[in-house]
Amino acid sequence: MPNLILISGDKKPISTGDGSISFYNLTYKQAYHAKSIGTFTESLHKFVIPSGVIEKLKKGHVRILDICLGIGANLAVTFHEIEKLDIPKEHKLQIVSLEKDHSLVQLIQKTASLTPPDGYRILRKLLYEGTCGRYGLDVMYGDAVNSLDRIQAPFDAVYFDPFSKRKNAEMWTESVFRNLHRVLKDDGRVVTYSCAKGVREDMKKAGFAVSDIPRLPDGFQSGTVAMKN
Repeated sequence: MPNLILISGDKKPISTGDGSISFYNLTYKQAYHAKSIGTFTESLHKFVIPSGVIEKLKKGHVRILDICLGIGANLAVTFHEIEKLDIPKEHKLQIVSLEKDHSLVQLIQKTASLTPPDGYRILRKLLYEGTCGRYGLDVMYGDAVNSLDRIQAPFDAVYFDPFSKRKNAEMWTESVFRNLHRVLKDDGRVVTYSCAKGVREDMKKAGFAVSDIPRLPDGFQSGTVAMKN
């Protein structure tokens, strides 16, 4: 009999296109990842690769601002990809993650079947201890819009992964994008799964140049890379 993953609070497990597990949020009525594409595949191609963080880590320290931890896939895939490479251990990766749903940490801790397993092992230790080898993680709980106002340190990349504008409109505003512009290094990148025209227009008003995420696999809807003008 196969192992079963039960509904946790308002989160219902779903199988995605690449065989990895995600969840459907019954409150927001939206999945954390595109079911047809797959959790691992979406995180890799829409966040990790276009962010450029791995290439930067080869050269020195890197800081990521992770907006909406969700089920942690973007970070777990980042760790998975880094661990495959021979990058000097003294090159540190520091992450600040903004999340208002405390229950997601428990979900990550108790769901053993999340992919990639090696990336999630690192993430679980970070959520428990704050450090793991080269990695450091600080989670700021609360409303992300308000949390952004308190953040000062510059970041090499922003993983911008809230629920869609239709479900989470307060996160997709020109004001939020201006805050991202403020905390981003001059050569940094904001990456997001959205390619909506209105989202891109507000990013441009906030001072970003926007473009499609390059080299996506066939069948992918494009996401957005935003860089300072």
